[in-house]
Amino acid sequence: MLNENKVRERLIASYKLYKPIIFRNREIDVIEIPQPSNHNNYTDGWQHVEFVIDESFRGFIKRHPNVNFATDGLQKKINPELKVEWEDCVVKFNHQSLEYIATGLEE
Repeated sequence: MLNENKVRERLIASYKLYKPIIFRNREIDVIEIPQPSNHNNYTDGWQHVEFVIDESFRGFIKRHPNVNFATDGLQKKINPELKVEWEDCVVKFNHQSLEYIATGLEE
């Protein structure tokens, strides 16, 4: 466990996996497990996935003009993000990794 923090009234634990999950040639080495919420009935499975990008959000949006990005997350104080939402999943794009945010360690 990297850490466990209270976010919007529920605990969320972040874990660094000993062996990464390989999915479509990508390594997933950190996951978050949220405490169940009384306010939402989530289905089993992934709620969202996050990717670290190394270019500006403005440049990323410009490079993908056909994608309908939600930009409200750009106002976040910690780890601003772009989002793309589908029916059952959200894809987030950040500049900092989950491990960096969870532990505050330099990569």
